[in-house]
Amino acid sequence: MIARKKLPDPLHVPVPPQPKPALSKIQEIEKYGAKMRGYGELIAHVKGEELSLQERVWAACYDCNDYGTDYASDRKKEPCPCPECPLWPASQFGGMKV
Repeated sequence: MIARKKLPDPLHVPVPPQPKPALSKIQEIEKYGAKMRGYGELIAHVKGEELSLQERVWAACYDCNDYGTDYASDRKKEPCPCPECPLWPASQFGGMKV
C-alpha cells in the first residue's frame, strides 16, 4: 500500500492569536476618566448593575465624550458638540440641566 501525503484542509484557516486587551473597560475608565457625573454610572453599567434612565444617559454621554476628559480639561468648558444626538437634552455636557 502506498502512503498518501496528507494535504492541508482547505477549509481550515489558521487564526492568529488575538492580543490581550491592555486594560479592561473598568481599568481604562479608572485610569483615564475624569471624576465627574457619569464616571460612577458607567462603571456600574459595565459591572452589570441596574441604572435609572437618567443614570444611563449620563453613562452613555460620559462614554461618548472620552470619559469626560475633554470637558474636564483646563480649557474652556464647551457644551456637547452633538446637539442632534437624541440624548443631548438630558446630557450633563449640554442641553437642559436636570
